[in-house]
Amino acid sequence: MTEEELKSLAGQLRKPDGEHGVDVGNFMNAGNEALHINTLSFLNLEPDQTILEVGMGNGNLMSHVLGASPNCRYYGCDYSQLMVSESIKNNQELVDQGRLSFHHCHAHDMPIEKQHIDRLFSVNTIYFWENPSAILNEFKRVLKPNGILCLGMRPRRLMQHYDFVKYGFQMFESDDVKKLLAVNGFKQTEAYTVEEEDWVSDDQRFEVESLVVRAQI
Repeated sequence: MTEEELKSLAGQLRKPDGEHGVDVGNFMNAGNEALHINTLSFLNLEPDQTILEVGMGNGNLMSHVLGASPNCRYYGCDYSQLMVSESIKNNQELVDQGRLSFHHCHAHDMPIEKQHIDRLFSVNTIYFWENPSAILNEFKRVLKPNGILCLGMRPRRLMQHYDFVKYGFQMFESDDVKKLLAVNGFKQTEAYTVEEEDWVSDDQRFEVESLVVRAQI
């Protein structure tokens, strides 16, 4: 890919938009599904919980959430208006039933009541946080006492091999994230890694791994 193409891809991964945004949303589903499942596996989901996902993309991975927490009340928040619209369209029946709702907003200012959320998770968004403290303070505001947060990502040692990450990606290892959470008032931080199948692109093979960091307030 040319430098302009790489820069465009990085921008779309941050905030899918325009004529290519729908395709990017589908591309992210394929690349993130295993990480999404692995992140949910450490969230200790139970039936009837209130769940918030920050950066849900086009909402096509909702079946994993609903399967892990039957009768849950789910909120999805995303920076991309296109992804919010796609999520509503892809889950219209459950939205009409009031079980799911999707919101266009910044992660540091979400339309969620104080201490309303049992479980909060976010997959592959931490790279783009311009003000981590503001976002984590918002997470603490909406989480119930002893609520659980899980952040899913790719570790820096693997991410650094992708050409597009030089355009606006911050990269982390587990200790970086644990320290960030601890400094911002989270406790009982734990990190988990899960190996995934290698990703092959343009005859190149890349090692892939889920890194999930869990914490409580």
